[in-house]
Amino acid sequence: MSDALRHLNTALGSNSPTHVLSAAWATFDVVGQLADDITWTAGTDEFKAMIAAQACSTARSALPLPQADRTPGMSTPDPGAPLDPYVELLNRTGMALAALAARDGVSDEDRVRLTDTVGQAELAAAALANVRER
Repeated sequence: MSDALRHLNTALGSNSPTHVLSAAWATFDVVGQLADDITWTAGTDEFKAMIAAQACSTARSALPLPQADRTPGMSTPDPGAPLDPYVELLNRTGMALAALAARDGVSDEDRVRLTDTVGQAELAAAALANVRER
């Protein structure tokens, strides 16, 4: 796992909602770009890649913009890169957002938005996990 992915995983486990939301936004940004990039790559299920990209875009748009520009060292991975670390990152992101939604003091509106975003993370992870299976 790259240092940038480790950084995101660490931030997703933070007690700070700001850090969790920023890491989630960065995850959806990077994985969405990866899914876009692999859509027309040979051996890829284009439909599943587009589902993953759209789910990431939808999830990202539901979150506040991060305070920092991007995770240090994070760039869009090569389209031929193994996808398992990104599937795991999406799953971890969904769990972190679900934990955030379950916290005391979260408004009903934010809880619904976070829960919807968890669903998008799960959809993106499922699609990305199967994008190279035909």
